[in-house]
Amino acid sequence: MSEFRSTRRATSRDLIVGATIAAIVEVGADAVTLSDIANRAGVSRPTAYSMVGSVSGAFAEVWLSHGAAWLDRILMDEGDDDGSTDLPSAAVTALTDLVLIAGREPEVAEVLRSDLDRVWAAAVADGESALLRLTWLLATAIGVEASRGVSQNLELGALALGLIRSMPPSVRRIVDLEGDVPPVGIPADSPRPTVLNPDEITASLIDAAITVAASAGVAHASMLRICRVAGVTTGAGRPRFPSVEELILAGFDYEIGDVVDENIFAITTVSGGGTFMDLYGEFMRRGLSPQRTRWRQFRQEMHLSARVNDSIADALRASITASERHLGAAITAPSIGLSEVVANAALGVNQVLSVGIPALYRIGLPVDTLDHRVPLRWVYRSMIGEI
Repeated sequence: MSEFRSTRRATSRDLIVGATIAAIVEVGADAVTLSDIANRAGVSRPTAYSMVGSVSGAFAEVWLSHGAAWLDRILMDEGDDDGSTDLPSAAVTALTDLVLIAGREPEVAEVLRSDLDRVWAAAVADGESALLRLTWLLATAIGVEASRGVSQNLELGALALGLIRSMPPSVRRIVDLEGDVPPVGIPADSPRPTVLNPDEITASLIDAAITVAASAGVAHASMLRICRVAGVTTGAGRPRFPSVEELILAGFDYEIGDVVDENIFAITTVSGGGTFMDLYGEFMRRGLSPQRTRWRQFRQEMHLSARVNDSIADALRASITASERHLGAAITAPSIGLSEVVANAALGVNQVLSVGIPALYRIGLPVDTLDHRVPLRWVYRSMIGEI
């Protein structure tokens, strides 16, 4: 009898894991309910509750079932994949979403960090090159999956990032970053042209929308909640933004323009030696600063929402395309001198890493301590044939 019960329980668990993956892919992680999972699995809600306890518990079961295999596939050297760790595309999408929400889902973070700590410890033992390769391979897998459909340069960026697999242990010497290399001097953040010049209430609403969406997710950012954080009545909020979606999209437009303008200011005013790759390596460090925490989290939440919301996806694509065009004009200017092809690849790399690296940082990996100039130089020199 005990053997029969064990078999039945394992089968029910598999059904619930499959149902949870399907629900995440179809409606998004923030809209999944335990009743939805039970219905999709063909079990009663009490049965689902007895096995996973909550939606967060179901998410944790998805990671326990597929997370280690996904990590192994990402980190496996090309040519060594025998297909044994292949996962359905739906599982890959769901696992990516789980990484993105793990920073605010403790039950997911617990199981996810156990596997990530294992591969991180192995990379630390293998040295700096292995640690950088691990970080960038994970970031690429997360960033590419999360950014599908919102960046016109995504494929080119992913192609360039594929060169990370070939990065050898001696990479720091090869790219001339051995020893104590002084950083490129990036000027402190300073005022730049304002993307939006709203009245005081509108500015408060936009700021509150970003704060709420960044901390709780777009699906949980109701107009009532945003107005409460902004300190205004819903009667003052709704005439300015008929829907919460329009308000949040206005926030994304404002915030991404803010960040791009700051980076362009640094590009056009930096003095001294160093390549654009070195400069961008320092942009990455700045991007992981406490001052950018809210933006990083907000951007991740917008990508999560865009995957299941066509109108947000369209608006996000338009906003990111405009920001890439703006940044592209700066890095192809004579003062920087990147060719259009290399610049487009750099923009794609930026899109991937702007989601992937912060996702790793949000769940507690110390990626802010790494010298990201090393892989950037490796990718750039590999692309132009200098290695």
